Amino acid sequence: MRKGTPAQKKTAALPGDTRQAFRATGTSHLLAVSGLHVVLFSFVAFGGLRRLALLVTPLSRRTDVGRIAAAIALPTVVAYVVFAGAGASAVRAGVMAGAVLAGRAIGRPRAPVAALAMAAMAQLALEPACLFDPGWQLSYAAVVSLGTLAPAIERVMGRQADPLEPPRTDLVARIGRWARAAVATNVATCLATAPLVAHHFGLATPASLVANLAGVPVTSALLLPGSLLYSAAVLVGARVVARALAPALTGIVAALVHGLAAIASVPGAWLEVPAPGLLAAAAMTIAILSAPVLRRPWRGLAVAAALAALAPTFVAEAAPRFRRETRVTYLDVGQGDSALVELPGGHSVLVDAGGLPGSAVDVGALEVAPYLARRGVDDLDLVILSHPHPDHFGGLPAVLGAHRARRFWDSGQGEAESLDAEHASILSAARRAGAEILLPRMLCSRPVMIAGARFETLGPCPSHDSGWGPNDNSLVVRMTFGDVRFLFPGDVERAGEAWLESGGGYSADVVKVPHHGSRTSSGADFVAGTGAAVAVVSVGRHNRFGHPAPEVVERWRAAGTTVLRTDRDGAVVVETDGKSARVTPTRRATGPRGAR
Repeated sequence: MRKGTPAQKKTAALPGDTRQAFRATGTSHLLAVSGLHVVLFSFVAFGGLRRLALLVTPLSRRTDVGRIAAAIALPTVVAYVVFAGAGASAVRAGVMAGAVLAGRAIGRPRAPVAALAMAAMAQLALEPACLFDPGWQLSYAAVVSLGTLAPAIERVMGRQADPLEPPRTDLVARIGRWARAAVATNVATCLATAPLVAHHFGLATPASLVANLAGVPVTSALLLPGSLLYSAAVLVGARVVARALAPALTGIVAALVHGLAAIASVPGAWLEVPAPGLLAAAAMTIAILSAPVLRRPWRGLAVAAALAALAPTFVAEAAPRFRRETRVTYLDVGQGDSALVELPGGHSVLVDAGGLPGSAVDVGALEVAPYLARRGVDDLDLVILSHPHPDHFGGLPAVLGAHRARRFWDSGQGEAESLDAEHASILSAARRAGAEILLPRMLCSRPVMIAGARFETLGPCPSHDSGWGPNDNSLVVRMTFGDVRFLFPGDVERAGEAWLESGGGYSADVVKVPHHGSRTSSGADFVAGTGAAVAVVSVGRHNRFGHPAPEVVERWRAAGTTVLRTDRDGAVVVETDGKSARVTPTRRATGPRGAR
């Protein structure tokens, strides 16, 4: 599972409505110390030190005080970046600002392009993988847009002035120039980052044009200086100042959140869009950034190349409607379960949605929902929740917030015994959205056909057993497409497995290993009864439970089953035409291959 950007992690810790407001308005970056904040701090530090040096008359007469101020400001900026957490955006801006300050200190002319290149090379040298980090890509696209796209937009805005308009005062002209620069900067960064936002998150956020125009000045001019002053007051023990600042900062934050929520509630403020591939997103970004500086023939070629790169996205969007095969993807959601079944004709079924109990990371928002968007999934024909444990339902709120479910299968135990308040709220939200909630008593011995695939509920039948825990009461579902069978047993343990064994008829070609490969599951009789050719363990890397147990893996292997693990193999994709199946792990294992 991807780690997510710092802004995403901070957003995931917020309440749902607030999180959605930041996400929908494209302002999640306001939650982290962004490059803009570092640049502002550098500017204030250098300017303040320079003014102080000018007050020392003997010093100002003998030397260039700007060089002294730059030399002193440089380590201050480094300390600020480290104090702020050294995120990708902050480091990039810190290296740039450091290069500019170093050049000023040694009397060399400023070279922003060289500073940007230095920042990129430094970060890539230290961590080459950051090239694929969404925050890194968005950060550099935004910065480059300030040098290419923003000036072009500002020139266009300047030409639109009425030549018959009476001459304005210097103050009015200055305010006008500032306003044009602010609008041009905002429009440029939003346009430049739009393809990458669509690629990584499957979103288009028109509201960001308005939200950032208001949010950036508020955070930069009020919240950032206020927070720094508050921190300084706490450090030096100025309690009166800290107590005075705290309510003011809280009020500003509350006003900002309410304002963003109001913007996000406007129809069309944000849209889910087909997620273009990385090549298409990169081509579109390069075309947008380079168009203002290219001559006309080359500009047309750049736009044409970008549109050509988008072709696979349109094909992928239309492909599900014509798909004849079935594709099952066991998603890499860490220590949890989630599988997407894509059926012919664009029909889709989701089995569980992962979740990380005790973590601020929202797996549904960071992994499952974006993957559905990339696969062109709109509505879900069916959502199957195996049992009410958060590592299976934790991602559902984000998924159901973005995709309507027509039917929802549940084991019934959670609601009947009031086991979990969040699980209950998920069912309530699904009902309000018009989903049909079906329990085992309505499903046992009543197979459901969806796009040529047969879904059978094998347990718990006829209903859940109140003497068992949620694991053994997991909804066990087998899907059959042609001659190929897939078994989704949830987290059944010995009691649930013994019940299945007593009834027989649970054999399958591909099995999701019960309970993440725990020692309490995958008994010898159960493993032999499946007769599976492939078993997939959905498990988190270096998890504290020791899953999967080595003896369980060996038990499956001894039965002639190929075992794949999401912690080593990444998401596992199984494609079938109903006669044979093709299994593709998305990541080459980096550890011992004993599980294969």
